Amino acid sequence: MTVADDRRFVQPSKANMLVSGELGDGLLRQVAEPITSPGMRVPLTIATVPAYYDLAQAENRTLIEWLLPLSDHDLLTRLFRLLRLLPPKPPRSERDVRYLLAEALLDPQVQANFDLVIIDAPPRLTTAHVQAMCASTHLLVPTILDSLSGDAVARYVDQIAIHKLGPEGDARSVICPQISPLGVVCTMVPTAPRDLTGDINLLAQSLAAARLNTQVLPQECFIRHRSLYRESAGNLIAYAATSEAAAHRALRDEVDQLGDHIAPMMGAPGRGWVRT
Repeated sequence: MTVADDRRFVQPSKANMLVSGELGDGLLRQVAEPITSPGMRVPLTIATVPAYYDLAQAENRTLIEWLLPLSDHDLLTRLFRLLRLLPPKPPRSERDVRYLLAEALLDPQVQANFDLVIIDAPPRLTTAHVQAMCASTHLLVPTILDSLSGDAVARYVDQIAIHKLGPEGDARSVICPQISPLGVVCTMVPTAPRDLTGDINLLAQSLAAARLNTQVLPQECFIRHRSLYRESAGNLIAYAATSEAAAHRALRDEVDQLGDHIAPMMGAPGRGWVRT
């Protein structure tokens, strides 16, 4: 049985609408999915806009619509068929694709209902990632603590520098001057005691050569490699689990330490929420 490409995924990405600029006028607030954990005395006031594998197609489609004349709908349709992408929607207004996410997040209704927006993006300058940079005030870079990842982080920070500071000698190309690096946090760190000084120094040396001043966060902010993250993937947020087992408490304490460290850097002091 042959299944059409657009029928294989039962639940398309809601993030597609964000990337495509379809969640303006406060619609983001209606689309975001609340997350709670049954049994919590104080429900988490968190909502997400999930993304799935089809987000890549939405990114490509949005970028092509922006780069080619939007009035030539027939040309776009033929090109999308050639690339085996879903046909484009009718021509939209000529808005800059890089700022569609920022427009959605700056809507007064969204601003009034959300205190903090966290955007999770891979370290590739895709359409959605560029939108995230243009909409964000701060940048936190997670990385595995090894030599290969350290080099990749430094190169990524240099890419961010190009968009924040502009290419060398050309400040006119700046697209996200407001973004400020919080630092680099090491993740998947072994839970067994180990001297990480050498690895941290190598990472710091790689970052020292980047154009954008970015520091490695203190070791107490590092995120350890814990099986609970793997076991929770795709089902729930490990941090939100109601279990009071030692493993869950250690995970939550670790995440809280990272949050307590970066919150003042963002001008976002805690509101006294405590787990009960």
